Amino acid sequence: MGALFRGLPAAKGQKQGQDRGGFPMDREERRRRRILRQIRDLTRRKRKCEMVRYSLQTQKNRESARIQEWERESMGLRGREITNNVVILNRNEGNCASRFREDFVQCREYMDGKNREAENFTEALQDLIDRIQDKADELQERIDALYDEL
Repeated sequence: MGALFRGLPAAKGQKQGQDRGGFPMDREERRRRRILRQIRDLTRRKRKCEMVRYSLQTQKNRESARIQEWERESMGLRGREITNNVVILNRNEGNCASRFREDFVQCREYMDGKNREAENFTEALQDLIDRIQDKADELQERIDALYDEL
């Protein structure tokens, strides 16, 4: 790792190998500062992971609520007598009722398919959330290991 920082320019007004006061840094101080830089970088990356995970979790919760709402509505429509029984008084009314019943069944099947797609989407979101959480945990382990080196 030391080779990565060799040859990097010093901060403005500072010579290579000196601290902010212009005093020479010993090897231990340079190592400590390198570790602290790595910790800051890893902490930023972990924070980004957590922000993305939070955003995805919020979206997943919204989709889950929509799925549950559709399931409640669907069960309510299936349980209503008016959507299941058709009373035919004359031929024209019977034709309209038959078409309505067919259209209603097709719409319900279409929405059930869309609901399954939404469920698959929320499962994919959960997989992504889990992977991001694993990455954040891995970054935290690396941060802890670097703190142990201090």
